[in-house]
Amino acid sequence: MTFEKNINKLYLIKAISFFLLIMPIIIPFFRSKGLSMAEIMLLQSVFSFSVVLFEVPSGYFGDVVGKKFSIVLGMLLSSVGFMLMYFSFSYVALIFSEIVLGLAASFISGSDSALLYDSLVKAGKADYYVKYQGRFTSAGNFSEAIAGILGGFLATFAIELPVLAHSIVLLIGCMVALTLKEVPVEKMNAKETGKNFKAIFKLVNNLPILKWWLAFTAVVAVCTLTTAWLAQAFFESIEMDLKFYGILWTALNLIVGIGALLANAFNNYFKQSYVLYIIIFAVCLGLPLAGFVNSAFGIVFILMINFFRGVKEPIVKERINYFSPANKRATILSLNNFIFRLAFASFIPVGGFLLDVFSFKTAMSIYFLPLLIIGLLAVFMIEKLK
Repeated sequence: MTFEKNINKLYLIKAISFFLLIMPIIIPFFRSKGLSMAEIMLLQSVFSFSVVLFEVPSGYFGDVVGKKFSIVLGMLLSSVGFMLMYFSFSYVALIFSEIVLGLAASFISGSDSALLYDSLVKAGKADYYVKYQGRFTSAGNFSEAIAGILGGFLATFAIELPVLAHSIVLLIGCMVALTLKEVPVEKMNAKETGKNFKAIFKLVNNLPILKWWLAFTAVVAVCTLTTAWLAQAFFESIEMDLKFYGILWTALNLIVGIGALLANAFNNYFKQSYVLYIIIFAVCLGLPLAGFVNSAFGIVFILMINFFRGVKEPIVKERINYFSPANKRATILSLNNFIFRLAFASFIPVGGFLLDVFSFKTAMSIYFLPLLIIGLLAVFMIEKLK
């Protein structure tokens, strides 16, 4: 029963960390700082490269020192990062805040899903991981949906106010994280770091299907994270009133949460390869189709992307956890995030450049074509190796 308490606490921590009051107005927020789309996307590239730099070491930290402590540290650094963003008065200062936020995200990612899986194993519920991970994912997205409404409202008073408010909320999450119970597993010896990493990479290398699962989730994550950022560029392209941004951000996150809750049904009632192919086509073609429609109706395609983003998360996390030993689980989940963040950091500046040069539909068609090809190859190889 002790470790079952972790599950609800992790739901709450997820909800708090995703209570992103700034997200529905983040493009206007950076625009208020005088930044171009290319400069805004470069900031996100800095954030992603920071996660790339710290991701695997922080996952390893969770496996060696403790997943609970890693989550606590991540929540604290997140609060500090948003506070730094609030007080930033130059582009260099904004870059520094993104680096701190990248470090924070790397400490949380991997350790939270790994601790959830470990807790379910101890509670005898590991077979229901997709169901619980779906709830875990939806907790974050439903929270972000609520934050979308509140963030848009707060921004009407001052565009910086949502940043300050989120920093304060994250401190509450840090206190909740302190009450988590570390699940006892055989830890790797910190003095044998070189040997440990060699064993981890050998494990991944000797499991081709795991490598292709990592590739698949990287492609989908790049597509969905790109959508999270460029959806607002689409809203701008159809001259949508700013007052609707928060409402739409809420709807987009609600649909992710619904998709996550339905992931278990998809997993049980449909052939896996069918689900994976649908996910790839949905997330890679959604924004180009929205651009071709070039009207408010294009929002339907953005909703489609977010729905299958939700479906993907529990299914992929279950597979990666299944293939990962308990004492290496956080590191391998962090390696997963490392791969997609590296890909996103490489792709997104190109997206910003294309938007500054071409129309939305042309830019998105060029941007998503290579991602679609890689994603289809990954699904083909997963099915072949299964």
